[in-house]
Amino acid sequence: MKTVSISVRRGKRKDAMALSNIREIAWRFAYTGIIPGPALDKMVHVRLDSWWRWALTVDCKIHVVEVADIVAGYTTWGPCRARKLPAKAEIYECYILPEYHGIGLGTRLFEETRIDARAKYGKGCIVWALGDNEVGCRFYEARGGEEVARTRENLGGTSLEKIAYLWR
Repeated sequence: MKTVSISVRRGKRKDAMALSNIREIAWRFAYTGIIPGPALDKMVHVRLDSWWRWALTVDCKIHVVEVADIVAGYTTWGPCRARKLPAKAEIYECYILPEYHGIGLGTRLFEETRIDARAKYGKGCIVWALGDNEVGCRFYEARGGEEVARTRENLGGTSLEKIAYLWR
């Protein structure tokens, strides 16, 4: 019998290309049909592996989840950017490759990131999700996220609703 290891760890410079690929695949999976095509293309290509190499050398907070030494997803996180919300921390991104959906990797990555964010910044953690991203919204709601705010953002000429989920 072969044992497969699953781990969550801090991102390393060697992960840059994997993170770039995950971001493109996961964003296209999550946002095709929600964010207009040209805007989505532009947003995906803002973070190529050179950006990730830079981010991984500065104080960016990036966690990855690995399955058998393959990076399958990531989170980025830091202080809450919305000062009016009752949170000290924010998970900016949480993405898993689609082929790894539904087996608990996203939950493990998300929960370990929340624990670290709380330890670093204090009580309360916020995550924003596009309202039309039903998979993302269901994921956060299933993990106990409480909807605390809604706003709109213009992406590619389309006004899209964003929902803030809070964990106290």
